[in-house]
This record gives sequence, structure tokens and C-alpha cells, in this order.
Amino acid sequence: DPHAQAAEWVDAIGRYDKLRLVVHEADRPDRLDGMVDLSFSLPDGYEITRYARHGIALDPDRTVRFGPCVADARRGGGLAAALLRPTWDAVRMLGCDRIVLYGGVHAANVRAQRFYRRHGFVDVGPFVDDSGTYGVDMMLNTPLGS
Repeated sequence: DPHAQAAEWVDAIGRYDKLRLVVHEADRPDRLDGMVDLSFSLPDGYEITRYARHGIALDPDRTVRFGPCVADARRGGGLAAALLRPTWDAVRMLGCDRIVLYGGVHAANVRAQRFYRRHGFVDVGPFVDDSGTYGVDMMLNTPLGS
């Protein structure tokens, strides 16, 4: 239900420091084709804690968590890559220059890891989450003046 989903997102935006960029075809406003979730908060116990284990101190004032999502029907057509430039522009406009993957990427998702590497992300290290799932932390530094 797109209306229920929208209401949930509006509520989350009110609770958290988030920015969501959404994509849909002009003649299909009822269907989301893609979305980028940017979170400007780094709660303890998640990325800030995992990256510290990798020897990287994340600066909460300059780091954003990045969570892209593309509808299955739109995968492989370049939509995810097309979302990157406007996303990085928004990140820099809001004063951040380090982007980390929201929740990392599943270790078994080789396709996603390859996509992120192709677009400048570097591997930071592996982790195991609370459910026992293996993941990989990846990050991208994007200078504010770029």
C-alpha cells in the first residue's frame, strides 16, 4: 500500500535525521521504481561501532548512512547508477563527505559489492550481525568540493 508506506516514511523522517530521494515514472506515481535513504544519525551499536572495530572513527557530523533500493523490475537498467550523482550532490550540500552503507552489504551479495566498488566504495572489513548474517562494510569518501 503506497499510502501506508508514505505515512510510515513521513513518521520516520519526523523521528530521525533522514532524507529520502524517490524515483517513479511520471505516469506511474503509484509505483516506486527506486529510493535512496540517507540517514544523518549514527547511533551507537551500528555503523559507528562496527567501523570502530575496523579501526575507523566515523565523524557523526560528516558521515551519512546510504541505503539504496531499486525495484526488481528496474534492476540492471542503470537506475541505481543514475541515482548516485544527485545523491552525492545532496550529501555534499548537507556538509558530509563520508558515505557508509546502511547496514553494510550481505557478504553473499557479490553483485551489489561489485556495483559499489565500481562506483568508488572501498571495502572496510567483514562483520557478523546479531542474527548471524555475514556482511561487509564499505565506504566512500567524497570531497565536499567535488
